[in-house]
Amino acid sequence: MNRKTLLALACSIFSSVGLAAEKTPAQKTAEWETYINAYQPDYSDSSKHLLPPETNRLEKPLPVVRGGRAAATINYSSEDGPAVKTAALELQEFIRRITGVTLPLRDSIDPRGETQIIIGKRTRDIAYGRKLFGEELRKLSGTDGYAVKNIGNRLYVFGETDKGTMNGVYALLENNTDLIFARPHKEFGTVFTQKKDLDFVWGGDVLEIPDSRARGWNGYQDLEWMARNKCSIFNGGGGGDISWMNAKKKNYGIFRQRHCYGHNIGHFIHSRQYFKEHPEYFSLVNGVRKPWRQYCFSNPEMRRVFAENALDMIRRAPEDVRILTVDMDDTWDACECEKCLAPVKTPDGMTITKEDPAFRSTQYFLFLNEVMRKINAEFPDWKIKTLAYFSTAVPPKCEVNANIIPEFAPYVRSNDKVPLFAPENVKWLEYLKEWAGKSKDIEVYDYHGLGLGFPRPLAEVRAKDFAEMHRYTQGMSSEYTHSGDRDSKGGSSKIWDYSAMEFWVLTRLCWNPAQDVEQLRKYFIRRTFREAAPQVEKFYGTIRSEWFRNKRASTIGDNPVELTKIILLEPGHENTLRAYLEDAAKQVRHPASAEMVKRLRARFEEQIAAAKAIKTPEIALPLLRPQGNVDFANPVWKGAAKIEAFKKCYAKQETPAENPSEVRLFHDSDNLYFYMTFHDAKIADIKRQNPPQGREKDFIPEADHIEIFLCDPLKDGIYYVFTADPFGTTAELQQYDYKWNGKWSVRCRTLKDRWEVIAKIPLKTINADNPKGNLLKGLILRERHAHGADKQREYSSWGGGNHHQTTTFGTLRLMR
Repeated sequence: MNRKTLLALACSIFSSVGLAAEKTPAQKTAEWETYINAYQPDYSDSSKHLLPPETNRLEKPLPVVRGGRAAATINYSSEDGPAVKTAALELQEFIRRITGVTLPLRDSIDPRGETQIIIGKRTRDIAYGRKLFGEELRKLSGTDGYAVKNIGNRLYVFGETDKGTMNGVYALLENNTDLIFARPHKEFGTVFTQKKDLDFVWGGDVLEIPDSRARGWNGYQDLEWMARNKCSIFNGGGGGDISWMNAKKKNYGIFRQRHCYGHNIGHFIHSRQYFKEHPEYFSLVNGVRKPWRQYCFSNPEMRRVFAENALDMIRRAPEDVRILTVDMDDTWDACECEKCLAPVKTPDGMTITKEDPAFRSTQYFLFLNEVMRKINAEFPDWKIKTLAYFSTAVPPKCEVNANIIPEFAPYVRSNDKVPLFAPENVKWLEYLKEWAGKSKDIEVYDYHGLGLGFPRPLAEVRAKDFAEMHRYTQGMSSEYTHSGDRDSKGGSSKIWDYSAMEFWVLTRLCWNPAQDVEQLRKYFIRRTFREAAPQVEKFYGTIRSEWFRNKRASTIGDNPVELTKIILLEPGHENTLRAYLEDAAKQVRHPASAEMVKRLRARFEEQIAAAKAIKTPEIALPLLRPQGNVDFANPVWKGAAKIEAFKKCYAKQETPAENPSEVRLFHDSDNLYFYMTFHDAKIADIKRQNPPQGREKDFIPEADHIEIFLCDPLKDGIYYVFTADPFGTTAELQQYDYKWNGKWSVRCRTLKDRWEVIAKIPLKTINADNPKGNLLKGLILRERHAHGADKQREYSSWGGGNHHQTTTFGTLRLMR
């Protein structure tokens, strides 16, 4: 009986006797708010974290290195897989780094050593002869958990899986030394104390089973660090064949190898080969057939060719792989031909119309079910892994083939500061529960590895999320800084300098989300920063306290400089934090720790300087009383305030926009009025991009449009977005939430050399019908996309502010 079956049975029993009713999302949210409102960092002495755990100590120490010589041997069996051999080599290598002594490594049990460290389940005592530890193997079955057992001078480390054995070896190493795999950086990322003698004191009667079957990060560059912290997912690569990565992944115990990867659906009927002769295979978008926009799923010939090509890919796949990745293109675009917009009928007779939120998802999974059946006719044991993402994140209203593995992607989450069960995020939890009714083999593709250019304290929230997700899934992975923790061009070491703790704690929580997050942080800081730990604890603790106090929402798109301004500068923490880091630099002695303190100080000062350099514009809006209809010809615009030029967004220095824009603004005490003019010599080439079905009122085209951002003056961190294109397509959002429907009105027109928009936004819509509404933060941003022969793409705005980055917004002062 597996873990999920046991859990389901337990829940059933408890519910039937009334002992453990499931808490509602509202109850869980209330408990979360109570915890956060009372949060205080723990600055108690953390020296104990440099020592082996008090639990599971051996009855007597086992010598490993004594007096500069090996007192132990490492033994494994070649009958075990490559991950077991890797684990044995890793144990040998890190003991060498710590002691300077290389232990003998044997492909058999060597009785000559004082201590025999026996790795894996296929060694003689376990697989043959005495056949030890049958009960432990039964408990570990189907997991990558591990056991460590001691009999006399023999220390056994094993799992029911090779990866479980590897996890046990890393636990053995970490719990018998002061070593930590703090970050992947090859020069200083692993911290430990060198010593001449080494005894193992931990490893008595250990059996540990993770809360999930799989966990990790969607990156390949830092695979070793992931594996050393018990990850079993380390995917990476583009949309094509990534088999060249397989050997290393197997060596470190990957959960499931996949053939191909990424948003790769376009590779099955590649546009280079098929588009010229068969454009009908591809999606009709805004009246034009386009590649890399999914396919025309209603075309039976396309479906036949797709399945044939999928089979051809499998025939060429490595022999030991049994999962084919089929991921949709990274776009909402889908075919708009008449047949693809016609109602879909499911095998059980249900009719799904294009207005149904599950329409596209149902259409896609009916297609994928057909492909899976054709594959399984030739390859019965193969499966398809596919993203449940964008339109397919909504569970379909058809059955999903049991050999299809949905990878649920909750993108974009409204607020990373509150758990999945909170009102602004709960739709993703509801979707996941629905998916659990469709499939028993779900993984999660999440995004908690993004947005860490500033050390956002995500672990407290994600501990709650992981516990929820593990109930319905095999496990999860997250988007990741693909370029790896390296200093060379393109590397992401600066992100690690600031947020290594967050990556590490999040990784540990994936193994067991019930762990004490505060103690995990203390453990990481003490082992990583050594003598400087008390000061670094206070540095991060101050940031964490302010983060929880400030109720501004946060998402993966947050700018680190903006967060520095909001979380560090505006509350007045700069000098306090700098003093902690200066003291840390004085106290630290360990060379690896000193390097990380140095880098932490550099990132802090770099972002403080950038935050102080932010300059934003201000404009006074006159109070005017318009007569009649406020149209393009109304004389009221003559008295409006005027923004006469935009600047390029995301520019390192102020740069005027190449495409002129002007805005006139005023208010009438109840409403804001905008008259916006956007000049474009190639306006005739701008093509209308029609909203997908079901998104007519919340669609932002990947084409020319305007975005108005306005901050809520009463709710810190909340802002609203109003968008319009030259053809009157509009959307309104609360941050990234399309479900918000704010009242406003808009008129659009195109002229021979420009397009114009009039927008009227009631102050009540943005919560500004009050005295605090006299001072508003906002931004007007134009996206100009390539059209016709003109390939220029330019983002420009008032003052050069950037999408969603509120510290780059200007100030609108309403005159009274």
